[in-house]
Amino acid sequence: IDLATQWFGFKFLIFNPDLAVYTHVILNVWFSPSGELLPGITLTSFQAEPYGAGVSTMAYDAVFGLMWLHLFLMTLAGNLRAGFQGALREHLLKFWTWVDWLSMIGGMMVIVGWLLSLMILAAIKEAAMKLAMNRPTAIDLWEFVSDDQASQYQNFAQTLHTESSRLATLLMFYRAFLNWYTLLLICRFFRVFEAQPRLAIVTNTIKQSLPDVGHFFIVLLAVWFSFAVAGMFLFGHRLLEFSTVSLAMHYSGMMILGGWDYELLAEEHPETAFLWMAAFITLLFLIMMNMALAIVMDEYSVVNDAAEDK
Repeated sequence: IDLATQWFGFKFLIFNPDLAVYTHVILNVWFSPSGELLPGITLTSFQAEPYGAGVSTMAYDAVFGLMWLHLFLMTLAGNLRAGFQGALREHLLKFWTWVDWLSMIGGMMVIVGWLLSLMILAAIKEAAMKLAMNRPTAIDLWEFVSDDQASQYQNFAQTLHTESSRLATLLMFYRAFLNWYTLLLICRFFRVFEAQPRLAIVTNTIKQSLPDVGHFFIVLLAVWFSFAVAGMFLFGHRLLEFSTVSLAMHYSGMMILGGWDYELLAEEHPETAFLWMAAFITLLFLIMMNMALAIVMDEYSVVNDAAEDK
């Protein structure tokens, strides 16, 4: 630790034999530019035996693999069919073609990530077993009998912590990727909904309102950013939530959704905080959020009337 240190972390691994679960723990301390120490704990748990529950988990994985294989073959067949018909360019310009390809590539990454995590987990269990076999025992008075045993023990311990850190990092990104991949699959539901007229009203409403919603979000981001910067100047010298632009954007975004602590904001300058808060609620919370709802409902009325005419 020196004057340039921004983060300090203490990592260790915990194994619960009753639940057969490993937990990788990081005790974090961030050194902020203001001199404040910000503690935090990062926990990542993973099962020692992912398939220990029986064949049900394997069956789910097998079903996912078969569904991905079906998607891959259907996507490939669709592109080959369009190529033989001389309409490959038009086929590739379709939105649903890109959805199919992204779903297929995303599913492949899910499978690869899972297999990679199993490989790292196997290395962790092997290193943990070798570490237990080479540790000092009560017969040796809990001391190493030779330098070779001490060296092997340190090597296995280093391998265990290195592999557990790799797996914890992989799982962090893997779970985030699964989140976005699941949201991507919503688009495939929308594609199916188009086959049913009443369900297609919802999907067509979203599709037709996208241009207006996109322009609305440009205005929203400009106003949101302005209030975040103003809040950083007003509260940032004493509140961590407004100490940087990114943190101010995050906290003001939570305020748009209805979460704030007014007493904390008004602790120093209640009059100025009230004016900032009143303007924020009026513009962002009341006017602009209702404008977004009005845009969607206006398009819904148009789509619904068109569906009834048919």
